[in-house]
Amino acid sequence: MSTDCLVLCITELSKKSYKLVAKTFVLYDTRNGQFYLYGKRNDTYSFSYEPYTFTCSCRSKLADFIKYTLNLNSDSIQVTYLYNYLDLPEFITEVNYDLLNKTQDNSCLIVSNNHECLKKKTIKKMLGFLNSVCNEY
Repeated sequence: MSTDCLVLCITELSKKSYKLVAKTFVLYDTRNGQFYLYGKRNDTYSFSYEPYTFTCSCRSKLADFIKYTLNLNSDSIQVTYLYNYLDLPEFITEVNYDLLNKTQDNSCLIVSNNHECLKKKTIKKMLGFLNSVCNEY
């Protein structure tokens, strides 16, 4: 069985080259009241990065973590996306960064915004969408 789910994606782009620096996906599990964050820094010629996964129940703390892990200042551009992911596995334990990255489908894009300096208040507002506007997941 699969389900559809609202997913927040935040990308960090280099302001000089517009190349992807990092990408983070966040979704909310209504069954346990937890946010799930899946992220990865983009590989470079000299280094390969591993994806990471964390859970958090507090929007404010998760927004702090996102601001800390992504370079949300004036030398990068952040793009936020809200997607309706179709056909995600029924259980959150079966979701990972690679699955979300591979199944990211622009035909399911709800909204996207470019930001010069993404603020914590804006991140918290977007996280609020995930646990307020959701399907059972």
